[in-house]
Amino acid sequence: MGPDSETGYRPTPLLPIFEAASILYEVRQDALSAIWEKYIFIAGYGLVSARFNKPLDEIHGDEVLRNLLKTIMEEIHRIALEKKIPLPENIVDASIQKAQLFPKGTQTSLQRDVYQNKKKTELDLFGKAILDQAERFDVTTPITRKIYGELLDKISN
Repeated sequence: MGPDSETGYRPTPLLPIFEAASILYEVRQDALSAIWEKYIFIAGYGLVSARFNKPLDEIHGDEVLRNLLKTIMEEIHRIALEKKIPLPENIVDASIQKAQLFPKGTQTSLQRDVYQNKKKTELDLFGKAILDQAERFDVTTPITRKIYGELLDKISN
């Protein structure tokens, strides 16, 4: 994209190199919001895809899985709100819609790790971290807790 359109802010001299290489990028002064937007998407889809071994399109096409996904994303969003992270009001719906842009059959890295029986996974990053932050900010996360527990059982066996 280029410099921040409102302020013209350019955070690094590397940006001309990105531009010369035709690398798309977005400059955001509030990186924390961008990180949480991506985290809501990645953690939500990661947990559900890994638990049910389904790619993004199949999660989106299954009402039960889509509702689980939405609930996990809402739980994460509530944590972000408690942390005073500014996010778009429609972040959950926008995140779910974003998955439609991925090719059919797209798996998450957590899903691949769990079903390839890898010893090291991102489960703590996408499950335990949510639960830890939820506890710290007194946010209830029953669906994340349930899915995380089921995945822990799976990778422990």
